Amino acid sequence: MGALKLFISHSSRLDHPEISNDPAQNPNLKLLLEVIAAINQEYGSKVEILVDKDLQGLPVGQDLEKRLNEWLAECHVAFILFSKNALENSNWVKKEAAILSWRRELDKDFKLIPICIEGQTTPDDLDTGIFATLHIGKSQGIRNAANGLDIMTALRDSKALEAQLWQTPFDKLEQVITTLLESNATANTLEIAWQELNVNEKPDFYPAKGDKFAHALTRYLFRNGKDCLTSFQSVVNKIRPKVKKDNALERCLL
Repeated sequence: MGALKLFISHSSRLDHPEISNDPAQNPNLKLLLEVIAAINQEYGSKVEILVDKDLQGLPVGQDLEKRLNEWLAECHVAFILFSKNALENSNWVKKEAAILSWRRELDKDFKLIPICIEGQTTPDDLDTGIFATLHIGKSQGIRNAANGLDIMTALRDSKALEAQLWQTPFDKLEQVITTLLESNATANTLEIAWQELNVNEKPDFYPAKGDKFAHALTRYLFRNGKDCLTSFQSVVNKIRPKVKKDNALERCLL
């Protein structure tokens, strides 16, 4: 498997948009960037950080919400940086907390770590409002985080980012569909199906290997929102010989 995927939920926006993206004037953004830098330095390619802000700023366009939903489904570990704004004003953080707490309740391997920022929030704050309903405070978190070093030290001690990789429910579903396509279609058949979907983006590699192309096609299908099932049916219908019903059912039950 690849890198451990870490999602970071946060709210770095301020009342003054002109300084929101300036870490020198925005302490919450400064802390976020410190955390990202510390994790990259400590773990390198072993941890893939999924976050909606980096040194280049926020992604633009309508794909932001779609990207966030993908990350929430795929991540193995999640942090919630509880600034005062994240706690009191951010609907995005509330949404992300709801999804992440649901994943924690369903999967014992999933780690959700609330981080209380010094001078802004305390663990007691997590026992109020929607965060109390979601039982965010029941997860072992980090308190009094003043900087990235504080958070990195706590993470190192807890070994939260050193756990053995495991398959999320999303990973398992993705593997089932990839195997189904790989075992029933040639690379040429998958290439034709891809072209007929009128997809603008293409994999970086030519589909000389069916397994790689099947994986790329599966990831696209899962990210195709409301058209996901229609597109999947279209791809399956292109496979010759047709996928046997028993084979498809067997894969789906794995």
